[in-house]
Amino acid sequence: MKNQKDKNTTFSSVENDDLDNVIEEFLKTFNKQEIVDTKYQYTSLDVELVMDNPEEYIIPELLPACKNLWAMNIFTKMCSNRDENGHSYIWTTILSEENQTIFDKLKKEYPEFVGKQDSVCKIDFLTEDLSETEIKKLFNKIISCFKPQDVQKDFYVTAEQFLIDCGCYREIKNPRKEIGQPKLLKVFDKKKVKKPIEEYLKEKGVTTYDPETQRIYQSEFFLKRHLDFVEKFAQLEEKSEFTY
Repeated sequence: MKNQKDKNTTFSSVENDDLDNVIEEFLKTFNKQEIVDTKYQYTSLDVELVMDNPEEYIIPELLPACKNLWAMNIFTKMCSNRDENGHSYIWTTILSEENQTIFDKLKKEYPEFVGKQDSVCKIDFLTEDLSETEIKKLFNKIISCFKPQDVQKDFYVTAEQFLIDCGCYREIKNPRKEIGQPKLLKVFDKKKVKKPIEEYLKEKGVTTYDPETQRIYQSEFFLKRHLDFVEKFAQLEEKSEFTY
């Protein structure tokens, strides 16, 4: 029994030595790890907040491209940081039909694009061998192909959609039978509208309605962007007519 006890004691000692070695190697490796720059690592934020203080949220090499997109009412959904495995990217919200056509052509010209997924348009390049200046030039070249657009449906609801939320609807059977689909759908019912839409808006405290387009914008910011676009478009039409 004594020999067995000595054997167990020796075995435990070896185990402890091995454990000490493992811990020591781990600490060496951990201490050697590169510290990642977390300055621009934010979770999802409203584009209005980002546009108010872009230098806080967007890496310098993508900032000019983002500002150019915003000037055209193309709003950014996400941008890369500096720890994206050598990739630099900008994801936008919905594009107008004209800009979507341009984007599709760009994907053919630059097959290294990631492309479109759902309603997100992704401009994504492998840039690990490029300098900050070269990345700026690359993205600015792509962005310069797009055209100014009106505020897209990401940022407004139609008057009918709003009135459905106010109870002005009827239910119909959903033709789609897939798992997870509701059995009934709500569709707008004009007969249920009992007063002018302005009264419904007032009751809900909504102040971002545009009667010309019959849209309720997500905020005053997007309503103003829409109205500014309409004004600029009208000015361009007048200038074009005057030229002829």
